[in-house]
Amino acid sequence: MSGHVPAIRFEATHGVIFIEDSEGAPPQFVPTIEPIPPPLVWKTSKVVAIGVLHFVDGPATLQLCGLAPDAGVLVFSGKLACPSGRMTVGQPEGEILATWDALAPEAHFSVFVDALDQPEIVWIMPIQ
Repeated sequence: MSGHVPAIRFEATHGVIFIEDSEGAPPQFVPTIEPIPPPLVWKTSKVVAIGVLHFVDGPATLQLCGLAPDAGVLVFSGKLACPSGRMTVGQPEGEILATWDALAPEAHFSVFVDALDQPEIVWIMPIQ
């Protein structure tokens, strides 16, 4: 992936998006999971959750990118299991916002946001 793809505007009904393998079961979070500082990103072995602006405060924007954004703050960089070879970004109720192909059995990617408190813009940079 080179450069940027079109941005996706959405209303975050729960103020969070999930990044996971497309064949994964719905994430099951338990209170013992420690957030990655700042308390905006939570990670398990199968999913990364990113806090975003809640819909009552306005729409959020998601963008897959091939390069790190100039205005973004890095909040996550790492790998998740991806046996299907396809990653999804979605909302808790199951709405899929974006997908990308990954090199199975793992997906390596970085996540950037425009603000550390209820970000309006989230950039996801797949790393091949």
